[in-house]
Amino acid sequence: MKAVVLTCLVLVSLGDIASWAPAQPQWPQVFTAAWNEQMSFTGPVKYTGGVAFYDYPNGHLNWTRWDGVADPVCNSSVPLPYDTQCAHMVAEGQHYLFTPALGQCCLCCSEENGCGVPPPSSFSAFSFIGEGQYLDREVYYWQKVANGFEVTYVETAQSVPVDRQWAALFSPYDNYTNVWSFEAGAGDSFQLPLQCVGADLCGGACAYVRNREPGKLRSTRETLFSGLPFF
Repeated sequence: MKAVVLTCLVLVSLGDIASWAPAQPQWPQVFTAAWNEQMSFTGPVKYTGGVAFYDYPNGHLNWTRWDGVADPVCNSSVPLPYDTQCAHMVAEGQHYLFTPALGQCCLCCSEENGCGVPPPSSFSAFSFIGEGQYLDREVYYWQKVANGFEVTYVETAQSVPVDRQWAALFSPYDNYTNVWSFEAGAGDSFQLPLQCVGADLCGGACAYVRNREPGKLRSTRETLFSGLPFF
């Protein structure tokens, strides 16, 4: 997948980047999105897709994957038959895992653990590396090392950051190959499922996040694992 990115990317020289670069990425305060995704955290590549509702002012996030088995957090924390949806839902600083088909919900972690809604500036520390075409769209490419892995973030090439659309994201183990719907300001409603009210704690990766020492957590808030919405 990285080869695909490099093929599409028209890199400008270091001198050109120094003399001109677009304003840093900034997500809209509210948006909806849909995507295709490839994950290989556990070895074999797993394919899924999903939808998201992001509402930073109200502290709401719904990040739903159609196949939760492909999600290492869901897969390790709740019992999931094959091809079962799993949703990361955040409300009032609490991060839940909800499986609609099973009607089950558990509390994964909290804002104190770095699990709140990530801010619109989550990608502002990425470095601009060039512009080019991706899936027939003019895009900007940004990079950062997170958790020791090189992460490439791709967005459409508009001058005003909040007018851009997230287009793709690539890392060694998680690739959002096509964000085919991204609508800023979409007023989709958010409602926390009743099963999540007073839900028990999740196990698996969620327990690991909850049990991390605060000092270590603060030092890793901007990593791919705990500082971005791809958890």
